[in-house]
Amino acid sequence: MKRISHGVPAFVQRRGIVSSLPPIHLIQTKKRITDQVSLEKPYNGVRLKAVVLFRLAKNYLKFFKEGMGSVWTNYKDLRSEVYSRNLFLVVNGLAANDLGTGDAKDQKLYVRNSTLPQVVDELATAVSCLENSGSLDLSREQIKISRAQFQTMLRTRGDLLRLPLFGLLFALLEEFSLPLYYIFPSLMPFTCVFPAFMKSYYGKSIKAQRKLKELRKERTFDEIAVQNPFTMTEEELRSVCDLIKVGTPFSSIDRRRAQLLEKYKELVVDTHLLLRDGGVDKLDRLEVFFTCLDRGLVDWEQVLSLLEDCEKTLYELLDEASLRERLRVHLERFGKHGYNVGVVGLF
Repeated sequence: MKRISHGVPAFVQRRGIVSSLPPIHLIQTKKRITDQVSLEKPYNGVRLKAVVLFRLAKNYLKFFKEGMGSVWTNYKDLRSEVYSRNLFLVVNGLAANDLGTGDAKDQKLYVRNSTLPQVVDELATAVSCLENSGSLDLSREQIKISRAQFQTMLRTRGDLLRLPLFGLLFALLEEFSLPLYYIFPSLMPFTCVFPAFMKSYYGKSIKAQRKLKELRKERTFDEIAVQNPFTMTEEELRSVCDLIKVGTPFSSIDRRRAQLLEKYKELVVDTHLLLRDGGVDKLDRLEVFFTCLDRGLVDWEQVLSLLEDCEKTLYELLDEASLRERLRVHLERFGKHGYNVGVVGLF
């Protein structure tokens, strides 16, 4: 059994889980800005267009600044409240430095940004044991981090690597950096994924979803859901990985299988913590959307259609009730009846 040390204060998330997501609720449409300007001043013609473009650029800059600031602030919070407090998992297994005495003090895996993959692996094993016991109280005793904290650690770890270059280019070019990010979306931290850039940033995910529909159309739900990373065909494996942005185009098939297994373990832990900490009803609109996105549950054809709307923003147009229900059904199925990572993208 793995457990979180009792002697360490629980991490307090200061800004909330939404700070680890793109702040798409800040975005305003060009039409809305135009209407606001028209009400304030009787501008028209070229002057009206210039004022609207200026305010639109300011709105975009506000979005990116909020996204960049969130990455750094989240990391500082994690470093002060988790990484520097010697929070650790006790591992009762045999390893290179384990004397095999059965003493829980033999090994300690400290929670750090650098050890996060190993921490996820240990937590996934702990979750399996806890679910067999069926006790949520035991879960809270054994795993003292919340789902919000877990997701913030995962998201911030990747964003932290992209932040320096992104920040430098943004400081030098400001609004003129937007075309560069559109062409090279991988430069953007996750918190800075602009709605208008989603088609570029998630380009492979969109293609993969279409491909998966073709690959899976002749099979039943159960036949697809029970597949694990090592039983999938190469074609389906690549599509699932691309759908949820796992691995790189240069990853070998064996490497992709290992990476998808790692992602599955993340989802196992996340599912357990999400249900333990209140379920889908506790998530706000942003978190529902991006949680669905992380599990391949978003209909990209519908999202692309929403992005073309000039009247309202993507945030306003999201069908929150439908996404909540889709996520709720997915969570009920996840890990049940022998289902594995094959459930990703099934809705």
